[in-house]
Amino acid sequence: AQAIFAEYAPGSPSNTSAHFPTITVCCGPGNNGGDGLVAARHLKHFGFHVDRVVYPKQGATPFYENLVKQLRSLNIQIEVEVPPALTPQQQQ
Repeated sequence: AQAIFAEYAPGSPSNTSAHFPTITVCCGPGNNGGDGLVAARHLKHFGFHVDRVVYPKQGATPFYENLVKQLRSLNIQIEVEVPPALTPQQQQ
């Protein structure tokens, strides 16, 4: 989250709403998934528009449940299925 903020801080010349209207964070299982949830929270607090977190394999511990609760309290949508627009297209 800090690296993204350093390069694309809201209001900076490299970040205009026309170029970066929303951020979608994709999280896997385990600790990396937790890192993604925390990054989404930080990005929201840094002023970015985080519209959703794609989190198909959610952790079942209170730690992960609390992170999801925090994101929902920030009006960040949690999706448990990967949207078709984010899946690799099949070659014909």
